[in-house]
Amino acid sequence: MRHLAPLLTRGRWSLFTIVLAFGYAVIGLASPLASIRWPALAGAVLVLGSLWLAGRSRPAALSVLVAGAAAPSLTGWWSLVIPVTGLLALLCGSLAIRATTSVIRH
Repeated sequence: MRHLAPLLTRGRWSLFTIVLAFGYAVIGLASPLASIRWPALAGAVLVLGSLWLAGRSRPAALSVLVAGAAAPSLTGWWSLVIPVTGLLALLCGSLAIRATTSVIRH
């Protein structure tokens, strides 16, 4: 299995996370309930924002990622798709953030 590790680099984890954020956006746009729509759209923005923030501050990026995945999952707990999407976004996003090399400024 070690020969598969180079295939799953930061770019691929980021791509998986972007697809899941797009899924949150689709869930938000398709939902007739405002209690699902706005948290899902905000979650999509926050998950994408965590990837942008990953090169600057890993703890901040992980915090934004957790907030982005938790907001729709808590409001749509009764659905199966929304919490599973949140868990997958947490998994893929945290792996993408951890694979990011941060620049140390002096």
